Amino acid sequence: MTLLLVTSLQIKLYAKSDSLILNLRTIVGAGIVMNTITPMFDIGLQYNNYVFDENHKTIKHKLFQVSATPYFFFEKNMNGDYVVNDNWFVNAEWGIIYDHSFLRTWSGKESSFGVGYLFSEKGSYFKNTTYKLFTSILVSNNIAIVPEFILTNNASKIYPGITVKIF
Repeated sequence: MTLLLVTSLQIKLYAKSDSLILNLRTIVGAGIVMNTITPMFDIGLQYNNYVFDENHKTIKHKLFQVSATPYFFFEKNMNGDYVVNDNWFVNAEWGIIYDHSFLRTWSGKESSFGVGYLFSEKGSYFKNTTYKLFTSILVSNNIAIVPEFILTNNASKIYPGITVKIF
């Protein structure tokens, strides 16, 4: 189970129409992964694609994002000293941001789906090939709920999790 509370720093690039095109963002926090409390952060680049109607009103807003997310685990070595094991995932995510003027049945503002691949493994938490699958649902301007599954040891073990992001 993963639970994450976060803070964010963002660098934004806007088009002439005040539409956000690129967003470089970082989010830091702490979570629970496999019953272990672990600090983590996320750094990513988000591209926004806008579709307009004939009146130049946004009717669809797609997002594409790549990010890197390390999970930091602390273990004791043979001497009893703590060692930091950082396990890095690279993620790809795509989704949509809703315009509430025509979509009143859903309270979420943004939803996306993503996959991650563990490219740097340290310690005994993840074994062999490891992936994660997640979906992110922005439920208010600064809160996202992210259910996820981590598939490790060549997908022979699956760990469910949920992340709450506050930014």
